Amino acid sequence: MSVDLSTNYGGLQLASPIVVGANPLTSREAMRLAMANAGAGALVLPSLFEDETVRWFEDLGIEFSVYDLAASNNSSSSSVASIEHDSALICTDTQSYLDLIDQAASRSPIPVIASLGGTHGENWPEAACLIEQAGAQGIELNFNWAACSLKQSGEQIEQAIIETCQRVRASTSLPLFVKLQRDYTNIVNMAEQISHCCDGLVMFGYGPEVDITLDDCKMRIHWGGGNSGSTRRSLGRILRVRAALPQLDIAANGGISEGQAVIKSLIAGATVTMMASALYRNGPDVIRQTLDSLRHFMSQHQLTNLDQLRQMSPLKQEIKAPPEPLPATVMPPQEGPLPGTPPGASPSNAPWCHSDRYGHVQ
Repeated sequence: MSVDLSTNYGGLQLASPIVVGANPLTSREAMRLAMANAGAGALVLPSLFEDETVRWFEDLGIEFSVYDLAASNNSSSSSVASIEHDSALICTDTQSYLDLIDQAASRSPIPVIASLGGTHGENWPEAACLIEQAGAQGIELNFNWAACSLKQSGEQIEQAIIETCQRVRASTSLPLFVKLQRDYTNIVNMAEQISHCCDGLVMFGYGPEVDITLDDCKMRIHWGGGNSGSTRRSLGRILRVRAALPQLDIAANGGISEGQAVIKSLIAGATVTMMASALYRNGPDVIRQTLDSLRHFMSQHQLTNLDQLRQMSPLKQEIKAPPEPLPATVMPPQEGPLPGTPPGASPSNAPWCHSDRYGHVQ
């Protein structure tokens, strides 16, 4: 049977629900074409980090406050850690990144989404305008609040993120996607507030992991994607956000490396699923294998499109109330002694009669 895997993600019409997440491989033209040929619906370019855009705008004569520069310097440690393994593939300045967007968007057969990464995003509205002019089909905002002020409360951090999203939204007409970390007190409330100024939510981003080497007691930063099987950590949150915001597009991200993870994420309510680490481990052909698994599952269940698959969500299934327990049986009054009462015993010293909740004598 014919299976239609097309979907709409934030206004972008995609041929499949597999989006290649932001990673250095998408800066290579040959890899972009291989991913598209394998069936990817869209791809996200590597993130342009805050410190890079700050330096570029400074060269143009645009000044930033000391606070903004300090914030960008803090976030730069994440950007450096993320590119240690593949530094040759990352654009180290904004103009090179804009050139990459122009090249990728003009030659890629699938939508190309740019990515801005950092903490405060003070200059993101200006960067978004340039990204739109360069030809990107969408923008992803990747917030990483690993380095925060001691005096900032969780509410202040969330409000700063929302205000940044609002300013970027006002500066561009491109579809806007917001990638959040999973460490929010109330992810549903945060998603609801962001939904007013974005076209989709990426659940979730992964920050750097800190380790300590025991031979010299130095800190080591590891930046890696989600491990295979870690999708279960996100399914519950996706279900909750989908239940509260049925119209919001959601991209499931982290640990998606095979068909089962994609199927579960879509059933939970994701619009698309993102792959990154699996491409490093298995190459672009993992996309084709994953889509084959998805088609096989849908054919087995007589499903012809992704909307029918999403209807299998536990949220869509009728929840039947448990049956009411039967009332305890009321034993009719009985004249004379109870069964088992010795002859001649008075009611005061008669043995007790035990029964279960339904009145059955035990």
